[in-house]
Amino acid sequence: MSCLKAGKIAGKYRALLYILAKEDIDSINSVIRKKRKEYLHFGGGFQNKEGKSCMKAVKLSNLKVGDLFIHKGTMYEVIAKNKWTSQCGCLNDKYCFGGWCKYLYCDFSNYTKVEI
Repeated sequence: MSCLKAGKIAGKYRALLYILAKEDIDSINSVIRKKRKEYLHFGGGFQNKEGKSCMKAVKLSNLKVGDLFIHKGTMYEVIAKNKWTSQCGCLNDKYCFGGWCKYLYCDFSNYTKVEI
């Protein structure tokens, strides 16, 4: 949520600034800015008066390839979809230690509830 508020990599994701290359940071920031603009355009608010998050929960089956979502505090991108599952990827924060993959991939059931 701090990334959407700031329109760039921020908050607990700030460590990514030291791990990723400049091109990757620019790419991620442009996606975050795009999602922030969409979120605000469609009437989204960052917090209500009680300080609770106003993120909307939807089924993964309602998202399209390329959409970003949050599941259990981690931001993912939908890479591919099929009838029952969606392949999703997220940035690996341990990539800088070497021997690790830059992105982590996993399959989610299309019935999984996620936040957008």
